Amino acid sequence: MVSLTPEMQLLSSLSVQDVLDDKADPHMRHTVADTDTIQTALKLMQAKDVLSLPVYHQQDTAGKRHYIDLVTIEDLRDYIISWPELKDEIEYQELYGRARGSTVLSTPLANVINRPHQRPATIAPDAPLQDLLRLFSESHRHRVLIRSPENSTADSPPIGLTQTDVLR
Repeated sequence: MVSLTPEMQLLSSLSVQDVLDDKADPHMRHTVADTDTIQTALKLMQAKDVLSLPVYHQQDTAGKRHYIDLVTIEDLRDYIISWPELKDEIEYQELYGRARGSTVLSTPLANVINRPHQRPATIAPDAPLQDLLRLFSESHRHRVLIRSPENSTADSPPIGLTQTDVLR
């Protein structure tokens, strides 16, 4: 039988829950509505130093939120560079030094998440840590959402772990 390296022994003894237990608050508290704009999301990402944000839909006037997706910086980039009027807008701004009106940045996030894009990777809290590392690598994402009973209602903020959380 081949003996495991100390690193592999450590990885095989830990689970996703161990990382969650070590994180002060795994909930993704910085969120945006599907009616918010690309500009709002980009400003929040910059201010909070995050690469993705949960997107919610306002269910009713009582303020109940229904989380529907996760928008990433890559999703926003892809939407912006594929905007059909981007070339014309750039030329206009170069000539006149201002926007001609509504730009791609004023597009609601609903338009971004309704396009085909990579859905967030998810994993169960009892999964081995090795599976989480493999998921980060295979999905090419910095954040993975955690499926758990606490997170099963669509109106509670999603629980997520980043690659940095695992390293800490």
